[in-house]
Amino acid sequence: MLLLLISCAEDPTQTAEPVDLLSYIDPFIGTGGIAFGVGGSYPGAARPFSLVKVSPDTGDSYGSAPGFSHTGGYHYDDDHIQGFSHLHMQGVGIASYGNLSLMPSDGVVATEQDGYAAQFSHEDEDAGAGWYTVSFAAPAVDVTLTATAHTALHRYAFDGAVETPTVLIDLAHVLGSGVVPGGEINLLPEERGAEGWLLSDPEMGSPFPLFFAIVFDQAPTDYGVWVEGERDDGGLVAELALPEGWQDAEEPMWAEGTKYQLGGWMSFDGAEEVHVRVAISNVDIAGAWRNLEAEHHDFDIEAGIALAESDWEDFLSPVTVWGGSEYDRTVFASSLYKAAQMPTLFSDTDGRYRGFDDEIHTADWGGYYTDFSLWDTYRTAHPLYTLLWPDRHADMLDSLAAMAREGGSIPRWPLANWDGGAMLGTPGSIVFAEAYLKGITDFDVDTLRQVGWEIASGALDPEYGWRPDVATYDAYGYHPVEEVTSRSVAWTQEVAISDHALGTLEEALGEPERAAYLLERAGFWINHYNSETGYFHARTMDGAFIEIDSEGAWDDAYTEGNARQYRWLVPHDPEGLTAAMGGEAVVIDRLNELFDENLIAVEESEGVIGVPSSWYWHGNEPGLHTAWLYSAVGRPDLAQKWLRWIMDNEYSENPDGIDGNDDGGTLAAWYVFAAMGFYPLAGTDRYLLSAPAFDAISLDIGGEQPLEITRGEAAETVYLDGVELERFALTHDQLAEGAQLSFSAE
Repeated sequence: MLLLLISCAEDPTQTAEPVDLLSYIDPFIGTGGIAFGVGGSYPGAARPFSLVKVSPDTGDSYGSAPGFSHTGGYHYDDDHIQGFSHLHMQGVGIASYGNLSLMPSDGVVATEQDGYAAQFSHEDEDAGAGWYTVSFAAPAVDVTLTATAHTALHRYAFDGAVETPTVLIDLAHVLGSGVVPGGEINLLPEERGAEGWLLSDPEMGSPFPLFFAIVFDQAPTDYGVWVEGERDDGGLVAELALPEGWQDAEEPMWAEGTKYQLGGWMSFDGAEEVHVRVAISNVDIAGAWRNLEAEHHDFDIEAGIALAESDWEDFLSPVTVWGGSEYDRTVFASSLYKAAQMPTLFSDTDGRYRGFDDEIHTADWGGYYTDFSLWDTYRTAHPLYTLLWPDRHADMLDSLAAMAREGGSIPRWPLANWDGGAMLGTPGSIVFAEAYLKGITDFDVDTLRQVGWEIASGALDPEYGWRPDVATYDAYGYHPVEEVTSRSVAWTQEVAISDHALGTLEEALGEPERAAYLLERAGFWINHYNSETGYFHARTMDGAFIEIDSEGAWDDAYTEGNARQYRWLVPHDPEGLTAAMGGEAVVIDRLNELFDENLIAVEESEGVIGVPSSWYWHGNEPGLHTAWLYSAVGRPDLAQKWLRWIMDNEYSENPDGIDGNDDGGTLAAWYVFAAMGFYPLAGTDRYLLSAPAFDAISLDIGGEQPLEITRGEAAETVYLDGVELERFALTHDQLAEGAQLSFSAE
């Protein structure tokens, strides 16, 4: 029974049905936007954290699909589909993947996407949890897609006007400036299928192999292959050979963005429908066939969609909500869905995976994952996994440990089989340390903490996941510009969060010397703070602060942000930040300035879309916690005011409904926390509180009882198990075993 403190209030869990979250999921949210407002989502079919994410890749009528606006392969403003490929990422800032594309056609109209692309209308398109449909007018084909973890099921329903129902298999299709410089396709008409491999060199990251197995529900009446413009009707094998010595070359032996051609087709004269199951593997062709065998539930796509929806329903079952507006239901459910698109399961159904050493290993845990946008996701997405899906998160942490064992370091942005190297800091340490402190202990923490310590202390100078010179950092207590010529403030602030997380972990595990060293450095952020200006400045080796030319302009001292936004990047120590600024009243005044001026700027720039605000900018990660700091300084009412404003204005139910790249579910997870009424302070076990968006929430987070949250008509006071909290803040332990959290009026 939920604790309700509003007299005469009805218990919504007794008087109303819980929200059917599955029915509110809209995969098209975040598939549009322009400039800095591109969400980068894709609308296609996927399972939670699945390898296969089969989705349409789009372009305009001229074949244009610029990478910055097509990082998910799809953009809502486009009117042509260039194919349905099987690898995608959620909302990342760089176009990668889009590999192994299938496309229905009327005969072999072309052997490259600009020639076989088909026009479509959003009126003939729909999507939901684990499925996608679209209808083409020419050729007249209805397409339906669904997926399992390692396979996709396509159904192509051909109109009678289609003379030669055909399915094109394009191995060279890729997003952005990526390249597929080699591969092979082998058609197996007697077995009604095909197999092969390709090497993909993505826009971000390093080349990786992809193997595939394909089976149709019927035998082809015709078939053939193509390579580099040469078409072989009736041919069975086509190979695009890789340059000799490419593996040992220091630089790629092919030009970025080169458009190769490699593929095949099968035609089915007289067929009204063609079903095709595609399985992929990062290990070998045999692994692709095993994945297909393990997850091939026949060709009944309605049954496949039902299985996908059932899987999503089960996955979302830890969360139950009552009440809330239609808007909040839609954005909340869709955000939960998008937050579970990455990381990506990269091991086969038998547990085999290709490690960072390019050797084949077997995961003796639940599965091997990659595609971690860690600089972004450590702030919201990973804390959400810890809270709602701890077993799955433990598998992800074991995967990071495997990367450390097999590659020599903890990656910063692992993509496929190597570290993409994007962004800065050592965010992996924040992720595993915070998860352990919140009770996830069944992963290889010993490997991660040791490697994390060696990187932090300077004992390890790794090929990836490095820090700037640690000896210089220790000597000065900050990163001088002579040593870190750009992003020096951001580096210090980011590694301070990592040091706090690692230090707290070492303290909990009985290593006081390590803990003391790390926790002292967790306070080094203060050395960039200029009390005369109230901002964080870059500094020279002689200690001088470098003048900030404009508080609202992007500066070399920061990363994708400005002085106003980086003023608040001390989530692990809000009390220390408050003291440095001169007390709570000063913090409140400065927060008021940030949000009041932002509102004025938004109103003055009405109609100008896709340009980030120079005040509060929700489209990028360093400031995501800022509005919550009101609760840390005794003004939860203002936290509620501005958090609600962000929820209503920086999100929407529309294709441009994410205020910038979702970055692996980071912005989506932010909304989930905001709607639930609490938010994680990165690198700690602490949460700040606000008012939830729903009348009641029940979270099954592994305790003996669920965490139950209720709200009254106002949220001036918060109670935990009937006891009033002095501040709108609490720790993970206070929630973990099940609690009753109630927001009410005085």
